Amino acid sequence: MYLAFQYFRTNGQGADGTLPQVEVNYGAVPDLQLHAIVPMAWTSPESGGFQYGPGDIELGAKFRFVQDDDWGPQIGTFPLLEVLVGNASRGLGTGHVQVLLPIWLQKSFGRWTTYGGVGYWIGNPGPGGTVPGSSDGRPSTSSRNGQPPEPRSTTAWPGRMAVPRTLASTWEWSST
Repeated sequence: MYLAFQYFRTNGQGADGTLPQVEVNYGAVPDLQLHAIVPMAWTSPESGGFQYGPGDIELGAKFRFVQDDDWGPQIGTFPLLEVLVGNASRGLGTGHVQVLLPIWLQKSFGRWTTYGGVGYWIGNPGPGGTVPGSSDGRPSTSSRNGQPPEPRSTTAWPGRMAVPRTLASTWEWSST
C-alpha cells in the first residue's frame, strides 16, 4: 500500500493533481497482481477557482506471461479501467470511462532493470485526441475543467496505439 500525491502544472491552464491518493497492489497468485488507486483530486485552473473532491478510481490487473531469462525480457500486460467517480464538471474526473490495454517488456541486467511498453486506449479520450498518462503508462487520476490533462508520457487517438514518450530504468541500491 502506498500513500502518494501528484502535482501537474501546465502553462496557461493552471495546476491539478491528487492529495492524497492511496495505491494498493496485491499479489493474488504467481504472476498476477491486482491494483487500485483511490484518489482525492484537486484542480486549480487559471480561469477558475480551486476544486477538491474524489477523483476517478483506477482498477487494474498486471499479468506476466513470459518470464525474464538470460536472453529474453519479461512480457506482460497491465489492463486498467478508469471508473467514473470524480465530478467532471468540477474538473475532478474525466467524465468518460477509459480502458488501457498495454503490453509491457522488462529486462534486468544485474542491478539494472529497464522497461517500457505501448498500449491501446478504449473510450473517449477528450478533445484533441489526447489521453492522460504517466511515466509508467497509467492514466492520470485528475483532469482540468472536466477534460483530461495534457499527456505526460503517452499520446493516443481513439482506435490507435498509445505511443510511449519515455522508457525507464532503475538501479537496485542494496543487495537485500
